[in-house]
Amino acid sequence: MQIDKTSLLDLSVFHPEEEQSVFHFLNHTQTNEGRAYLRWWLEHPPARLEQVQEIQAQLKFLGANAQAWPLHPTNGSFLVLDKFFETYVDAYPKPVHYLSALLYSLLHPGDFSLTRFSVKHTIDLVKGFDTIARILEQAPPETNFQAVSQRIQGLLRATWIQDMIHCSVTDISSVQWLYWGQEIKQHFKPAAEELSALYGKLDAQMAVAKLGLEKG
Repeated sequence: MQIDKTSLLDLSVFHPEEEQSVFHFLNHTQTNEGRAYLRWWLEHPPARLEQVQEIQAQLKFLGANAQAWPLHPTNGSFLVLDKFFETYVDAYPKPVHYLSALLYSLLHPGDFSLTRFSVKHTIDLVKGFDTIARILEQAPPETNFQAVSQRIQGLLRATWIQDMIHCSVTDISSVQWLYWGQEIKQHFKPAAEELSALYGKLDAQMAVAKLGLEKG
């Protein structure tokens, strides 16, 4: 089904005063990507029966797993990562060991604080995605969520990311903060961008699924 912009306005799917629109009613997304995907979804409704059936299966599965859905990733986590990628920091020591990490924290306190803050948000993000992958892994075939789970797991498979997933934040050393900061800066941006896009779709779908549960 293809609907032009005039029809969308006539149906109040979108409205110049957003609070009067169907989009506003449905938009309980948590991320910028989720909001953008929800808008695209409403502008491009499914054209074939099998697409409708797949979406129904996906929403049913997400609704059944809403309580188990992790609090992370959040929009804040993605924004922190974007800022970290864009911000120049003084070169990290090589190799990173106790003394070099200590000196870096003393000589470059601002960069060390930014690194630690950004790594902490990245840890929350990858832990959340690990949980999501495990949930989607259990989805029935008609949802096609297992492919999404496999892709997420592939993006998280690097050893250093797995170490972050299984770490305890209270036990992280200065060496670890700098090592992970360096890995994120040098290697994680493409994966972060793809994870953000994947989560945007899931975020929009979960928002609609939760609304369905609330309205019963």
